[in-house]
Amino acid sequence: MFQIVYILISDENDYYAEECLLSMSTVKRHNSDCNIILITDEATFKGLNNGRERIKEYITETKIIDLPENNSKIFRSRFLKTGLREYVSGDYLYLDTDTLILNSLSAIFENTHDMVAVLEEHIDDVNLYQLNNYRSMTSLPEEIFGKYFNSGVLFVKDTPASHKLYHDWHTYWLEDVKKYDYFSDQPALSKAVKLNHDVINELDGKYNCQMECLNSKLFKLTTEWLNLLSDAVVIHYFNKKKETHFFPLKQVDFLKKIRENGITDEVKKVLIQPHPYYYNNWINRLLVENKRIHDKPILKLERLFINRYLITLKRWMKLLIKK
Repeated sequence: MFQIVYILISDENDYYAEECLLSMSTVKRHNSDCNIILITDEATFKGLNNGRERIKEYITETKIIDLPENNSKIFRSRFLKTGLREYVSGDYLYLDTDTLILNSLSAIFENTHDMVAVLEEHIDDVNLYQLNNYRSMTSLPEEIFGKYFNSGVLFVKDTPASHKLYHDWHTYWLEDVKKYDYFSDQPALSKAVKLNHDVINELDGKYNCQMECLNSKLFKLTTEWLNLLSDAVVIHYFNKKKETHFFPLKQVDFLKKIRENGITDEVKKVLIQPHPYYYNNWINRLLVENKRIHDKPILKLERLFINRYLITLKRWMKLLIKK
């Protein structure tokens, strides 16, 4: 029986508990025989009430870690995340709360590497905005960084090598907090990856399909976009909430309803859809679903719509510049 691990630092002012509830429910739908472990602190656990306690229905084991309450939520959550290997025995798959599971996760546990993760934004390029911002702030050279992985989905075996990498990750992260007041964990992970060569290996992108990067930049122009969405096992939709968004789980009002009423039939309809772009528009829905049969005319249709969109955008930009 394999282990799925979540970290939750939350209170009534956020919706992380609701995200966690949804993610856990999708894990159990497709992996009924797994154990779900929740890592949290006393303040968070005591605050799981008024609808937020529903996540307890899915949890096999809760581990309450003693953390100072006067630290911010982001500090406490990243403290637990970068030190997670010391709190859990055995192999585990760590998931961020803003994930949805669309299929079985069992294949990940057949992995023979010490750790596996998906590249940040599905790009094998260290020159990413987050890392560049960090480098400009710290003046650290590019040479000290390894591959830049997204830390939202991590498979970790219980080996000396994984313990060592986590120790270095936690140490680097604490240094970033102390020296730069910088709380993001991924640059510290990249430094630990460089120091612990070949401990983390690359995982197939379908196990951490990062929704935001698929909906932006030039990534959308490639067939990779369609491949990832059509084959996705884990959707990572990122928890920046908005008043309006095509995907319901990024809408504040939708999450408020979950706190009030739990996982209703309306919510279940969202969770069973094959991909988030089902809610965007009929073009994206058509593209993703037809990519399952690799329909070449559909790919041509995609390029046609995107090219027309870019041409229209350029025309509007020219008009604005003239004004």
